[in-house]
Amino acid sequence: MSSPILTSSLRPPPPPPTLSPSHPFPDLSADITSIDPLPRAQGSFSDLHKGMLAHGIPVAIKIFRVCNDDDANIPILEHYRREVQAHELLGHNHQHFVKFLGVATIGRRPAIIMKWYENGNTTQYLHLNPHASARRYALDIVKGIKSLHTHNSPITHGDLKATNIVVDDDGNILLADLGSARIVNDTAVTAANVGGSCRFMAPEMFPTIVDDDTQSPQPTLASDIWSLGCTIAEIITFKKPYHTRRSHSQVVCSIANGILPYTEVNFTNDCIREGIAEYKDIWQVLEKCWVMDPALRPTIVEFEGLVENLFGAY
Repeated sequence: MSSPILTSSLRPPPPPPTLSPSHPFPDLSADITSIDPLPRAQGSFSDLHKGMLAHGIPVAIKIFRVCNDDDANIPILEHYRREVQAHELLGHNHQHFVKFLGVATIGRRPAIIMKWYENGNTTQYLHLNPHASARRYALDIVKGIKSLHTHNSPITHGDLKATNIVVDDDGNILLADLGSARIVNDTAVTAANVGGSCRFMAPEMFPTIVDDDTQSPQPTLASDIWSLGCTIAEIITFKKPYHTRRSHSQVVCSIANGILPYTEVNFTNDCIREGIAEYKDIWQVLEKCWVMDPALRPTIVEFEGLVENLFGAY
């Protein structure tokens, strides 16, 4: 019996979503001269490649992983739109954020083009430079988040963690990956789950924990504060939140049971090993970020004051 002839119903990926006509970023598709075949990093919705523009300018090219499934593309294209929108609001050369150069279309896939930072992210940099100042980096991260939260149109980051923060040639840190960013007062409703790393996410970001699975929770200023505490603890201890839990389900169960991302004993031991004397005071400040009730967490301005009291303003 002859085999049936299979016909393909595959379609090419959709064109990139329509961006705001007023967005100031150029289309750099024609200026890209090369792209490394393998990504340097991968996220939930995109691959980050190193590439080159004309005249040998190295750039980071984030290519969004769209496919021929319209439903699967919803969160991916929303991630792309949010990242461009956030950089539009901040300006392409903000002192606390990666330099945004433009957009592109690569093989019908939307992409964004940013400056390439050879030092990599803070996790990579601190492992290679263990004597770099974690205190200074903590302050810089706080100032970066403050510029989002106190913007004329307040913005949440939505996916803050050490691997989403890069180090420039002068050793300054810059926040990156704004695909989960959201304008707080934006009334547009989206069904898209725009991601986030569960180890760094606040309890209210999990529908199963807050007993509401009818919609995807959106990041808030308070959920950013939870993630901010996790990020600072990570760069101080070199350990991820819930580092003793191996799986996603173990992490979610821990959060649901009110277990903090770090224990005071382990945090203290890690601080002592790193030569950080004020570990008790640091713990007391970070613990304020991990209050289960979002309304009881400090605002970014309050948290900045606490951190400056610990490490000194500059």
